[in-house]
Amino acid sequence: MGGGIRARARRFGPVLALLVLALGLGCASIEMPPGGPVDRTPPTLAAARPESGSVGLRDVRRLDFVFTEKMNPQPASRFLRLYPPAEIQGTHWHGRSEVAVELYEPLPPDTVVVVELLPTLRDAHQVAAETRRSFPVATADSLPPGALWGQLAYQDRPLSKGVVELFAVPPESLAYFQQPFLRRAQTDAEGTFRLPWLPAPGGPWLVRAFVDDNGNLRPDEKEAQRLLPGEFRLTADSAQAYLGLTVLYAPSTPGQLRGVAPAAPRWPGRIYAWPLSLAEGDTGWVPAPQRTAPKGQVALAPGDTTSVPEAGPGLVRLIFFVDADGDSLFSLLPGGNAAADSGSWYFEPYAVDDSLTVEPGLTSPFPPPVFGDTLAVWRPAATASGRQEEP
Repeated sequence: MGGGIRARARRFGPVLALLVLALGLGCASIEMPPGGPVDRTPPTLAAARPESGSVGLRDVRRLDFVFTEKMNPQPASRFLRLYPPAEIQGTHWHGRSEVAVELYEPLPPDTVVVVELLPTLRDAHQVAAETRRSFPVATADSLPPGALWGQLAYQDRPLSKGVVELFAVPPESLAYFQQPFLRRAQTDAEGTFRLPWLPAPGGPWLVRAFVDDNGNLRPDEKEAQRLLPGEFRLTADSAQAYLGLTVLYAPSTPGQLRGVAPAAPRWPGRIYAWPLSLAEGDTGWVPAPQRTAPKGQVALAPGDTTSVPEAGPGLVRLIFFVDADGDSLFSLLPGGNAAADSGSWYFEPYAVDDSLTVEPGLTSPFPPPVFGDTLAVWRPAATASGRQEEP
């Protein structure tokens, strides 16, 4: 009998062991998996050498950065910018939380260099830095006191995701954005930006602002942007300048044209105008009599400053005509008294301002139109049946 018990024990022993283990697990408390909670803390800069605000530097060929945690090592060209630009020779990571960046040439003499760390920096868990970080170092004996500051708005609200860039005024042969910018700043929650460490006196400068919804620090095609009006300077007596509030508009927002419409001395009648956007591959405007008034047509008061709304944005053609017959449409006039003219029709007097640039949401000038001394004859097109189109 004892042998039978021992045999049954050998047969059911593994089952009993599994049952005991299952009961034990049922009573155990559930704990976090090994490794602790998921890291969501953005990495930050803990120290830099040279330190922020250092002056009187000599023969600086290396920049060192220490971060608050282990980083994802990457070349400095992906996360570091210097203004004025400097060519990077090499990137050396030590222990994944420290990096040394070597330059081909030392920092230029008697210069303020702005060091910028981009939010492309990521830690070992691929958590990105929240914002860019910038600070000055100088091979000059002091940091200049100049600063430009202002505010940006977009769609009637402060622009919290805005970027501004500072450019030198270029020579006439060069567009401003074809040269490196000198400073860059982001707006805060109130839409305020500040461009510090500028020489006073200094300038002239241009400032470009844009919406940066995707955080890549460059203006994309579908993001609003504009050049702030005017050129900016600082003087020794006015080292801080407020640039005011600048409103940005979506790229598809129409603007308006504004100018003075003179009278057409040879042709009595009210002057009208309407805008036409120029499509790619535009080959010019072909006049044709209207059956209805086109979108955006407005009456102009000769000698007064007048606005033409709903223009553009982009390249725009502005068409003017004298409403000689009083029907408010660009239409035809019968021929003159001569027998040869008795069957001819002529367009009302018209003029064209071509290739006007209208920025989104903004006002652009138009030059005074020039009306000709003679009327243009209407050339009717043939209909499908071969007969000429009736006026």
